[in-house]
Amino acid sequence: LADPDYEGGPNNVSLWKARKNFKKYGACQQDLVKSVRNPKADEVFISEEEVEVLLEKLKHNPADQDLINNVAIGCSENPQLWAEDTTHPLTFFKRAYDLKKTVKSTNNYAGYLYFERHLEEEGLHIQKECMELNPKSHYPYYQYGYMLLEQGLEHRFYEKYRDYPAKALEYFNISGSKATAPIRRIEHHEGVAHFLLKDFTKAKNSFLKAIGTHDVERLSSYNLALTYYQLGEINKVREIADELDVNLNTDDQLDRVFIAKLYYLIEDYKMCAACALKDGVSADEAVTRAYLSYSILQTDKTLFREHLADWIADAKTIAPKEESIEIIEKLERLETELAIKPVIDSDEALYIEYYNECYLFDCKRHNIPKDD
Repeated sequence: LADPDYEGGPNNVSLWKARKNFKKYGACQQDLVKSVRNPKADEVFISEEEVEVLLEKLKHNPADQDLINNVAIGCSENPQLWAEDTTHPLTFFKRAYDLKKTVKSTNNYAGYLYFERHLEEEGLHIQKECMELNPKSHYPYYQYGYMLLEQGLEHRFYEKYRDYPAKALEYFNISGSKATAPIRRIEHHEGVAHFLLKDFTKAKNSFLKAIGTHDVERLSSYNLALTYYQLGEINKVREIADELDVNLNTDDQLDRVFIAKLYYLIEDYKMCAACALKDGVSADEAVTRAYLSYSILQTDKTLFREHLADWIADAKTIAPKEESIEIIEKLERLETELAIKPVIDSDEALYIEYYNECYLFDCKRHNIPKDD
């Protein structure tokens, strides 16, 4: 998103070319049309035809902020329109914002900048403007809190971001006080903020609340296990890891490598290896998640060497060739380097839930209110 003209790595075409191809062929590349299906009725809430009707209305009502916002959301539902700047969602979110800075226009513009365009600093700045308008609903406060928390976690080693988790907590508290019922997402991220602030007892209580509300995709249970690890309650970590290992569903967002990480932290390398190997360990993971390779090596050297041969063979198929060579070289040194146990930073292991819930005002797909 930051460089839509870039072609390389796993992408054969640039983002802009893919969008143009999608508009022309219905797929990011012409030879992939066979793999594309039409959207289901519940997957498109505003059709391209409806967007065209909205655009026509906008010609006669160019200062109607609600209409501009509807066009922006409609365009976001129809990525085949994104090839042209004139029909890109960002164009309309910015237009509504420039017309008048309301809670709705600032919240929606900031959210799109931050989460869709990955312009974090600009998104944070505009969401702060939204806070200064004293919103009545909980949505903008949660969105700002999440932005602060994510930046605080990603940049936790930089002085500039040290107070971000504490600031995030302030806005989560406001958001929770304005919500009409407990919201698990708020409780979960309050736990993350407390964890980053090293207040592990409060983190534990927040994750327990989130689990009681609804532990969607088992993320709060995983973070609770990490919190118990910090509190020295190793048996609790094992209980959660064992339960997750047995009951994890295929549609849960939590991968087995996370459960394996819990076993690694409590130095149960046999269970770490067994857990990881249930879903398989790729050549890339063998290098980037060295705790998995280490656990396999500690458990069974012969098994490790068999997998190492498979990883090297798999790495030879990786494109581009430069990446393949680099991974192979790392794999060839792997057993020697694993003489030193890989270290996992528990903060790094912490799971901040991906922002996959829309908080754009008037988004009908997610039943967000029309306005603040």
